[in-house]
Amino acid sequence: MSQIPAAERNKYPIWEIMKNWLSDPYHVFEIGSGLGWHALQYCQWNPQLIWQCSEQKQQLEVLKKNVKAFPSPQILTPIEFDVDTAQPYETYDLVFTVNTFHIMPLESVERTLFLAGQMTKAAGRFSVYGPFKYQGQFTTLSNEEFDRYLKQVDSRRGLRDIETILTMANSQGFKLLEDHKMPSNNQLLEFIKKG
Repeated sequence: MSQIPAAERNKYPIWEIMKNWLSDPYHVFEIGSGLGWHALQYCQWNPQLIWQCSEQKQQLEVLKKNVKAFPSPQILTPIEFDVDTAQPYETYDLVFTVNTFHIMPLESVERTLFLAGQMTKAAGRFSVYGPFKYQGQFTTLSNEEFDRYLKQVDSRRGLRDIETILTMANSQGFKLLEDHKMPSNNQLLEFIKKG
């Protein structure tokens, strides 16, 4: 499935929530930026954002090319970042990721939350967008079918239990501020770094 339709679908509802606290000079690190659509759009809407895109090695050149085609002083040169091997990279007001947890092995999800904990400033935020399960149950039949498809592609993939994510996030110093219900059976989990 192309990343463009998904990014077009979710960038507006995500922005409606994030715009309430993306204020002042605000530094964002995005894990798994895809083609960079969120950075390109959000930096256009908020001139105070500074956005660091990242991607795995095999997708990095496409991301760089797309960002270069729409130059903005707010968007830094995208960097290679694989959560399984990356080390913490500076600190940010927000670490942000979209539609990544269900395509990663669970160990990589845990590693992502560790890195987010290291890379988020005190009282900073971590936000993750995507589909989740609750108490082991799918919220819709389409999410259950999507989970089945993901596991057929790779048995290590699949929708994550929200309770597992909350436990992992808490162990990295995050507190859940809000679980936002989003279009297309997705959620936006909004965490803040404690203390």
